[in-house]
Amino acid sequence: RLTLSMPARLVLLSLCVAQAKKSPPVAVEARFKERITLKLEAALASATAHLAWALGVTSESSEDVFAPHYELDLRTGSTWRAKCEADIDTERDSVAHCVIHKLQALSALCEAPGVAETHRPGILRLLKQLLVKRETVIPGLGVKRSMLPIGNGMEVWMSETSVGSGNFDVMVPLHAAATLAVVQCGSALSEPKFFETAQAWFASIE
Repeated sequence: RLTLSMPARLVLLSLCVAQAKKSPPVAVEARFKERITLKLEAALASATAHLAWALGVTSESSEDVFAPHYELDLRTGSTWRAKCEADIDTERDSVAHCVIHKLQALSALCEAPGVAETHRPGILRLLKQLLVKRETVIPGLGVKRSMLPIGNGMEVWMSETSVGSGNFDVMVPLHAAATLAVVQCGSALSEPKFFETAQAWFASIE
């Protein structure tokens, strides 16, 4: 007769208990992947449509203000803050932060597959606003490009230090955000002419 030692019995018992507690296999619906993919695609389409409207690049928009729907003013519930140089809540925002948020939104929109081409005229309009003549303050952003007094042709983005101050200073995060927006959207639209300008801005960062 086969006799098990006490340790062997304990091992066998633990194996039986583990087997009994083993969870049954999870049954995955065959069409789950298809359904979740459709939902994610719908969510992306909705998000990019709203972003395009907020940036003012839809076919219905013709405003000269860069990204006219920046932030909903919850105090009124119906007014959109449009201009970084005038409309922001200075207690929790700044001109530079406002501009960076707008530029990051533009970069994100151009990163979504096929969206930039859908809104080509509007996005080109924003890119041209970013490439206006130096020392020109861009409506809706309140920033400008200037040449540094040092180096050889170093062009940088400068932001007003506070709303209405008239004093501008170099902001590296702003400079980087503008560079990324031009590169991302220029690439999405297959417009290599924007790369030369962005390359010069990148050199300024270095």
